[in-house]
Parts: sequence; structure tokens; C-alpha cells
Amino acid sequence: MKKEKAFFSFLADCSIEIRAIDKVTAMKAAKIRAEYKFFKPMDALQLAAACQAGCSLFLTNDRQLLQFRAIQCVTIDDFCK
Repeated sequence: MKKEKAFFSFLADCSIEIRAIDKVTAMKAAKIRAEYKFFKPMDALQLAAACQAGCSLFLTNDRQLLQFRAIQCVTIDDFCK
């Protein structure tokens, strides 16, 4: 319970929006998977949600996602330089 409260506090402090996966987002994820066949399904869902939310930056630890062209993807290492 304590970790859960800390997590949601972090989300609130950083103004991070939690989005439901709706049909539009799922269809966008399917298109991403069709174009980037090596992306994992959860990565495609997260990228699709970021696209639907109008994000301009996607922070990741997965260097493979840097190939995505719809949103600027940066690794945490790149972000902290």
C-alpha cells in the first residue's frame, strides 16, 4: 500500500496522465506493430497512447524504440546528458 501511494504521488507530482486503452489506441498500436514488426505489443500500446495524447517526447530504456518516427524517442541516458 505504501509503494502504491508513492507511485500515484509520483504520477501526480509529474502531471503524468493515465490513459485507458480504447479501440482507437488499440488500432494505432496495431498499425505500429505492422510497421515495426520487432516492437513488442506493450511498447506499441504505449507508443500509440503517447501518439493519441499528443506527446512530443517518449522516454524509454529500450534503444530499439528510437527507430519510431511519429514521436521523438530518447533514452534515459540521452535525456540525462
